Amino acid sequence: MPSPSIEWLTEDDVAAIAEELGSRYAGDPVQVMNSAPLDYAVRLEAVAYLYGDDLLRLAAIIFRTVIQGHPFQDGNKRLGMVLGTLFLAQNGLEITAPDEKYVSVAMDLASGRMRLEELVSWLELHTVRSTSVPKPCSNVGLSGLATTNHNIEPRRGGIDAGA
Repeated sequence: MPSPSIEWLTEDDVAAIAEELGSRYAGDPVQVMNSAPLDYAVRLEAVAYLYGDDLLRLAAIIFRTVIQGHPFQDGNKRLGMVLGTLFLAQNGLEITAPDEKYVSVAMDLASGRMRLEELVSWLELHTVRSTSVPKPCSNVGLSGLATTNHNIEPRRGGIDAGA
């Protein structure tokens, strides 16, 4: 059984981030086409007993489910990476990988080159306890995700590490 101290993503978190992505990238068609991956991400607690308190595995499931589940017409890698990173941040963890590696993971997940176990291993190598944990709250948005240093600007074919 998962720890009651795990902070789960909420529908409000997903809606706020989707709205912010939509306004930030107004030229991209960021609209929900398939809500199933988003529903699974916010209801992960219901099946979390299968994974115990393994925050990295739970985050990996969020990353993979959203990116490969294609809930949006465009912006799935951005959304998946932000939601997985938010889940980790809400639970006191921070991804330390440089932008290039962060973007590479998104691209590898989207193309199917990275499996769940590989993502968990990558997170084990690139995740640390955070010194600045955002309080779990609804409507945290991209700007409120202080522990994410990764610039996920759009480019043709995927996310870009930016400058």
